[in-house]
Order: sequence, then C-alpha cells, then structure tokens
Amino acid sequence: MEDIKAYFRKPEVDDIPLHYVDDVNDFSSFVSACPDDYDVAIVGIPSAWGAQKYNPFSADAPDGVRKYLYRLCGDFHNVKIADLGDINVKNDQSPMAAVADVVSILVEAGKKVVIIGGGDYCNLPIVKGMSQSIGKINIVKVDSLLTLSGVDELEKSGGVLSAFDEIEKIKQVDCIDVLGYQTYLSSEDKISRADDQRICFTRLAEVQDNVQNIEPLLRDNDLFSISARAIRNSDMPSCVAMPNGLYGEEACHLAKLAGLSDRATVFYISDVYAQNESSLALSAQIVWHYLHGVDHRYNDYPVNDINNYRKLIVFDSRTNTEVKFYSNPLNGRWWVEIPGRDGNRIVSCKESDYLALTNREVPEIWFRHYMR
Repeated sequence: MEDIKAYFRKPEVDDIPLHYVDDVNDFSSFVSACPDDYDVAIVGIPSAWGAQKYNPFSADAPDGVRKYLYRLCGDFHNVKIADLGDINVKNDQSPMAAVADVVSILVEAGKKVVIIGGGDYCNLPIVKGMSQSIGKINIVKVDSLLTLSGVDELEKSGGVLSAFDEIEKIKQVDCIDVLGYQTYLSSEDKISRADDQRICFTRLAEVQDNVQNIEPLLRDNDLFSISARAIRNSDMPSCVAMPNGLYGEEACHLAKLAGLSDRATVFYISDVYAQNESSLALSAQIVWHYLHGVDHRYNDYPVNDINNYRKLIVFDSRTNTEVKFYSNPLNGRWWVEIPGRDGNRIVSCKESDYLALTNREVPEIWFRHYMR
C-alpha cells in the first residue's frame, strides 16, 4: 500500500476525568497496539468546508469525538483498528482531493474506513474515492433533509439535490437510500426530483416504527453516512434546531446494523456540533456501535457462497419467471435473485418478501429493484 502517513497529522486528544473502564481495556490502549497492522482505519476530517455557515465547529469534531471514544471499552476480538489521525486540511482549502485520495488508497488495500467529519458535503469525495476500487456502490444516508451536501454549498448551487446530481453522475453508484428524512423539511418538488433520479426515501416515522424492517437496506450498504442533524436536539444538541429526529439509541442501533453488513466499507459521521460535550459523547458511541458491528460480522453473502444457504423457488406467473430466494436459518437473513437489464443480481430482503410472492402479492423488494 502506498505510504499513506504523509496525508495525516497525529490527533490531539484531551483527556476526560471520567473513565468508563480501566486503562488496560479502554479503546485508546486497544488502538495503540496495532498502528501498522490493521483492518479498520479511523480518519478525521478537521475542516468545516461546505458547512462554515451552519456549523463552523464541525472542524473540531474529530478530536472531540476521540476524547470520548478512547475511553469506551476497546475489547474487540476479530478486527484490528488503527487511528491514522486527521487529514492535513487548511480551513480555507477544500478537502475534496485529499479525502478522495485517502479513501481510494485504503479501500484499494482492503481496509474498512471510519471517518469522523467534518461537513456533510464530504460525502462526495468519499464516494469518488470509493469509486476507484468498488464496482457498484450502495449508499445509505441517515439525515433529516433530502440532501447529500452542506447548506452553504446548496445556496451556491441553487439546487437542494445538487450533490445527489453529482454523486449519481459517478457511474459506480447503484442506489442511494435516505433514512429518517422529515417531510415538513422537504418540499414536494424536492421529493419529485429525487424520485426521478431513483433515490429511495424512508421517512423518520417508518424508521422508528421498526428499525429491523430496514435491516436489508443496511446489509447491502457500501457507504453508511449519518448526519448529526438526523438526531433530535435533546439527544444531540447542534447549531440547527431539530426538535424531532432519531433517539440516540436508535442511531446507535442503525450504526451497528450497518457495521454488521459484510459489504460495508466506509462509515462517515458528519455535522457534529463540537461545542457540546453530549454531542461528542453520543457521536463516539455511534462510532463504537458501528465498530462493534464490524467486529461481530457473520461472514454471510457475499463473503460466503450463496449456494451454501437454503434455496426456495417461487414461480411468478405475472413475469413468467422462477424467483430464487435464499435464507440462512442460523441468523434469519434472506436474499433474493432479481432479474434486471444487466442480468440477475442477488440483493438482501426479508422473509415477508418471500411470503408475499407465495401469496401472489407484489413483494416490497420489487419496488426497489425489479421495477426500477
């Protein structure tokens, strides 16, 4: 792997008086044990580029989050984690090129990447970096707004979905799911434009109604990106007034499910309000839960051969085709083989999708893939 250390500076992490576990077992001791041999790289973006107006303090988030992350339990058994530090970015410079280069190098080397931001607009260089090494990219974005860019950038571009436009131009991007958006923050024309671009949305109420119902979306993620503004202010104080949103434990649960995915490659948390200690502490716990998921992966498909699972075939008279479902009885996960213009592909699904097709109903998964 290309010498990546030149891109970074060491983090400057303040100590906190409250230690949740003893020094031997905390996260900082665990990370320092494997600085050169690692599976997961932690990277900080110490820049508020694209977010200067609505959250200039996001530049201080990486070290602020580390302050609390390092004092959590570091008892990970299956992965080695290294904190590479913060990308060298001056406040008046765009981090675009450096972020894209770092992500590209790490993903190409087979590393998993945990990125602590930084503004929301850095999703774009992250995807550009991933596109150098991944054939098809599924993005799961947790946000209260229908956007993949920062407010400042939106004002300059004149289009709320401008970053969606830019990301969709990257040919490797296959699907974008936005989870937790709030309808009263999104006009109908925005939703209509996004529908035209085949971006999938799940409202906040639907996410909170049954987090497990969206597990298949998280299982197919390559990039899991979560904005702090998706979480209610009572749990995650921020510069932006967000009285409604996910609860802290719901955000942690989503992060763990995303980490459990055998496809998941990059995690990004953005828009953290570094002036508030509760925001920093919750952000650290969200990162920890993602890493906990990575550490407890099942090594399911695509790591394991799909033919090793139980196969069930349902004849669909409407399309005159046989639809193959696969299930892993050890953990209750399901997959389905869906025909498409580029040939058949296997995607994650729920048992209810299988039951719907057996009852001659249209499975929910059909609206996401077969009818696109």
